[in-house]
Parts: sequence; C-alpha cells; structure tokens
Amino acid sequence: DINEQLDLQNEENESVLYGLASSLVRILYYVVLLLATGWIVWGTISKIEKAEIRTSFRQWAIYLQTALLITTIVMGIFQFVDLLDSWTLGGIFSILTGTTIGISWFLSMLLSISGFAILFRNNWLDRLWVFMLLAVKSVNGHSMAFEPPIRTISLDIIHLLAAAIWAGGLFFILIYWKKQKEHVQQFLLTFSQLALVSIFILIVTGVAST
Repeated sequence: DINEQLDLQNEENESVLYGLASSLVRILYYVVLLLATGWIVWGTISKIEKAEIRTSFRQWAIYLQTALLITTIVMGIFQFVDLLDSWTLGGIFSILTGTTIGISWFLSMLLSISGFAILFRNNWLDRLWVFMLLAVKSVNGHSMAFEPPIRTISLDIIHLLAAAIWAGGLFFILIYWKKQKEHVQQFLLTFSQLALVSIFILIVTGVAST
C-alpha cells in the first residue's frame, strides 16, 4: 500500500511538472511569436536609413526567427506527447494530416523555415508572411472552439497582430535605446500613435471575443 501511494504521488508530481513545463513552453512560444512577427511588421513600416541599424535589425530578425523555429518545434513535441499513445510514423502522420493541431503545427514549421529565405525582399511579402503565421496559429487556438469560427478566428488574428505591433515596437526601443537614441526618438513618433491604436484594438477584440 505504501509503495502504491508513493508511486501515485510520483506520478502526480511528474504530471504537475509536465503541466508546468508545457505552460512555460506555450508562454515562451507566444512571446517569441509576437516579438518575431512584430519585428518584421516594423521592418515594413519604419524607414531605417543608417546601414549600421539596417544590418543590426536584420541580424535581430534572424535571432527571433531562430527562436521562433525552436519554440515551435518544442511546443509541437509537447502537443504530440499529449496526442500520441506511441511514437510511430503512422501515428505521427495521422496527426499531421488528420488533426487541426497537426496541420497547424506543420504549416507553422514551413512558414518559420521559409522566413529565412523570403523575408526582407518585399514589404508586402513580409506582411503576408506575418499574416499567414498568425492565421495558422489562430486556427490552432481557443478561437476554433466557438461558433462561428470564421468570426472568432478573424478576431484572434487581429488581436495577435495588434499585440505583435505593440510588443515588437517596445522590443525595438529596448534594443536601440542606448546606442541609437536619435533614431529611437524618431521611431517613438510613429510608435506612440500605433501603440495607442494597438491597445484600443486589443481591448475591442478581447471584449468581442469574450
């Protein structure tokens, strides 16, 4: 009886630790997703004239894209663990092709990888990449649980985009505040306006979704 109680307690502890790790990974993924997409959006809005800042901006984009790819992979592993009884090729394939979670994760992986090749060539292509990445994530979110899904998914995409613009702008200020204060001060003129609009959109879409 004592051994059974100890085994049960160990299983509960492992379950709690697994749940905590899964939640932390999801939080980290969302943070990186918002920073990466917001960073790319600001790259299409903000005019960066200094070559030094342009080079640094693209380098940070690569860092964020790499972090996004890694967190996407790790979150996918946690999702597969929850869905799979055994790690077989057939089981993995069935999830990738037959579940919303699997399809969304696979498309997110393709978009994350393709970003290294297609970004910073055309502003509209960059914006399309951001939209598609947020749309794929929204399909695999809580918005799919409510009717009509087209409305809730659309609200979720707009909500994530507003959050990305706000988060990406703040991250830009944080990165360049010390070494590029003059450029940041110019950036603040645009950011302050869009940040206010973003917060308003976040409130409206959040209330509408609720």
